[in-house]
Amino acid sequence: MTLGVPREDFLMRRFTTPPVSARNLPELVGFEIERHLPGKREEFLCGWRVEGRAGAGHAVLLGAARAQAIDRSLSLLRRANLAPVSVQPEPFALSHCLKSASPRLREALVLDLGPGQCGIDLIRAGRLVLTMVAPIDDPRWRESLVPPPPGTGASTEPAAVLRQAAAEQLGAALSARLSAPLFRESISGDELPALWLTGYGANRAPLIAKLESALKVPVRTFTPWPMVRWSAPASDLDAYSHALELAFAGPHAGRSGIELAAERQDELHRAPSRRLTAALAILLGLVLAAHLIGYGVRQQRELALVDREIRDLKLRMTEVEAVNRDVQERRSRFDYLKTTVLGRARQADILRELTGLLPDSAYLSELTYRDRTVEITGLAPSASQLLPVLEASPLFVGVEFSAPIVAQGAGLERFRIRLRMESSGG
Repeated sequence: MTLGVPREDFLMRRFTTPPVSARNLPELVGFEIERHLPGKREEFLCGWRVEGRAGAGHAVLLGAARAQAIDRSLSLLRRANLAPVSVQPEPFALSHCLKSASPRLREALVLDLGPGQCGIDLIRAGRLVLTMVAPIDDPRWRESLVPPPPGTGASTEPAAVLRQAAAEQLGAALSARLSAPLFRESISGDELPALWLTGYGANRAPLIAKLESALKVPVRTFTPWPMVRWSAPASDLDAYSHALELAFAGPHAGRSGIELAAERQDELHRAPSRRLTAALAILLGLVLAAHLIGYGVRQQRELALVDREIRDLKLRMTEVEAVNRDVQERRSRFDYLKTTVLGRARQADILRELTGLLPDSAYLSELTYRDRTVEITGLAPSASQLLPVLEASPLFVGVEFSAPIVAQGAGLERFRIRLRMESSGG
């Protein structure tokens, strides 16, 4: 069981210690606590935690509550033969619950509404920075929180008007308080962070609209009850919200809260003995040595496996390279044959073309073909008339005489003509 300390009974202070070792820090904090308490030390339940280094000293967060504030609760527990395992302030439980519900939230100003007062908590990076209580002096607000009598209807016109007026009046009062320069100085910031409303009547639209219009910041509502799964929730859960927040925080939420139970102070802040430190150091060394030895053995095994795989891969790579060379050689031969075949015109095509071009009075005695060049030798009545005829063919280009024309008997001339094959015709 965790016992919560109400916000109005909780005192929070921060101070910085002089340079001191961690072993002597609890004794020094014990002296510092008496300087920050508004009364005798025995009248308070106190707890503290170190929030970090501050120069050469330590930044300490102190929490305290008067013992008489929880005496009645303790007496009720004793009569039931029970005892709390932890005593924690309610604002820390609320900040822990808000962090669980919205982990990415960096900064928020939480307004915990009650019938007669409003708790104001500044939360940064999931930690409570400031907490205070503002009284609510409007009696209409308290009246609007009372549910209507059974049988009268939950939304009668007078009750709705009362709730709206009370919400708008409370929004105006809270806006004026949060806009005050003194409050802005207390939160160490010129601009207000986003507002989160929880508690009694936090979900009223007129209240949210009034705060947003007056403060120019987003306003959201928060309640821990959606984090609970049940089949039939009660109609009014606000009275049990703080208990649920303490339950979510747990009895060992040392990082998010401050333990105030005197029985646990020695356990939380006991300095480790040198024997225990030495034993832990030796044990840690042995564990580290065993871990390193085991790690080295595992690395050797893995290296042996890697070496074996490398040898196998080298053999396979040699085989693959031999196959690749054979494939490349065959591919080169194939490309050469393909180029040769595709780039060479067939003699039948050449003869067919020449037969169609040359006149019947001319005839060939010799035909040679080499490197896409054709040379023809023959007899014709007029050899000079053959050049225009051959140049008109799309199969030949560069038609020219490769030897002088020689006159023969019977009115014929011997010619020798060179022709180059057109590339598109090959």
